[in-house]
Formats: sequence, C-alpha cells, structure tokens
Amino acid sequence: MAQLTDDQVANAVAFLARARASEAPLPAFPEDCRPTTIDDAYRIAQATRSPADERPDGWKAGASSPAQVRDAGLATPPVAPLFAGVLRASPADLDGAKYHLCVIEAEVAFRLAAGLPARAAPYTMAEVRDAVGDAHLVIEAVNFPFADGPSVGLPSIVASGFAVGNLIIGPTIDDWAARDLRTLDVELLIDGERVARGLQGDARCDPLGVLLAMANDLSARGFGLEAGQVVTTGAAAAPTPARPGQTAVVRSAGVGEVVARLSAGG
Repeated sequence: MAQLTDDQVANAVAFLARARASEAPLPAFPEDCRPTTIDDAYRIAQATRSPADERPDGWKAGASSPAQVRDAGLATPPVAPLFAGVLRASPADLDGAKYHLCVIEAEVAFRLAAGLPARAAPYTMAEVRDAVGDAHLVIEAVNFPFADGPSVGLPSIVASGFAVGNLIIGPTIDDWAARDLRTLDVELLIDGERVARGLQGDARCDPLGVLLAMANDLSARGFGLEAGQVVTTGAAAAPTPARPGQTAVVRSAGVGEVVARLSAGG
C-alpha cells in the first residue's frame, strides 16, 4: 500500500478538525486521505496533537491479542498516549454526553516505577519487568468517535486518537509478578448482569508481552515510557457496549473490583 503523502496527512488532519468542531459522531475519512496502514495512522494522530500534550500520563495498547495482531498483519499492537484527564480512580462517574459509542473493556495495566527511554538496543523482558512498580485491574471506557463505530477500520480509529475515553484505575494485583496475568480470572458486569468472562487462548493478550512490545515499538520511533506513567494492555474479557445511565463493574477474585458509572446526562 502506498504511503500517504504529507499533503494527504495534512488533509486528514484538517478533516478531523472540521469534523470534531460539530461535536457530532465523525464521518469516515475521505477516500483521498484515508489511512490504510498503522504507520500513516500514527502520522495523522501525531500531527493533530498540541505541543501542550507532549508528556502523557500513560499509554494504551489495543487490538493486542495474538489473534488480533496476526489478523491485522501487524508486528506489534497499535498504541496511543493517554493525556491529562483520561485517568480516573475507581469508582468513577463518567460524562455520558461525551461518549459517541462507549465500549467497556476489562484490562490489566502497569504503573511504571522506572522509565524505559528510547535507545538503540531492544529491551528485554527482564528489563521491562524490573521497570514495573505495580499492576492494576482497570476498566478502559473506549469512546468510538465515528458514526459507523469500529467498522471504519483500525487505521482510521488509531488516526483519530485510538478511541480514547477514560481509564479507570482499580485495585492493585499484589502478586502480579508471581502469576500468569494471561489467566487472571475476570468478569465484566453491566448493571449487575455478567456479560463477559476472561478471554482464552490467542484471543487473550499477554499484558507483560504487550508492555515489552510497546516499549520497543515506541523506542524505535524515538519515544520512551516514563516513570509514573500507566500503561494499559488490552482487553482481558470481551469488549461490551454500555449506554448512558449504566454502571460497569470489572471483578477479579482475590483482587477486587473496578466501577465506572456512565451518566445519563446530555
């Protein structure tokens, strides 16, 4: 696939600015500047960011299970920064009016105690483990901005900010270093009804593996992870839509629960 020209990237950025000004769900990118690769999506996303957004509070990975990475033809999961106001403590009351399409994901996130700056040599798993301060059970409240939802395709979603809504930080997983986080038992409830349990096999991401891939992908592109940042790693249970007025709970036996309430206002 041909790479977008600089002019096409500029047209895509201008399209996003115009579309967002209406505060309505976004139409699809015009065909003449629509990204078809993750590299072009990153170029568009980077060009839309304000200089004031240079230091994110965290990062997210998405489409991060082995099956999703393989099906997308990628080497590593796509990532996006999480800027001020995205991270919230549980229980969290979220503004339902800002969500075009809210999808709830149960995830494992890491808070870094040490940085993983850009460098020439790839990071090892041991180095990544040593950089982790603690692990948390979290909810990612994804906000798909397009009128056609996720059907617009992964490059368009990444280019428009990777559907960042809020990340709700729940309890620590005290023994995270001693357990296989791919098998952490999780359940997702909407208004008290269990709607999803932990994904299995290639449909389930490996949180530490995702963190390693992210550290090396960002490093290769001249970025680094910093101490204090929170990195969330992708869905541990089937992502499930939620409507304004509903409450989402993610639970894990022996760990605790994360709560996100989506207001009905708007």
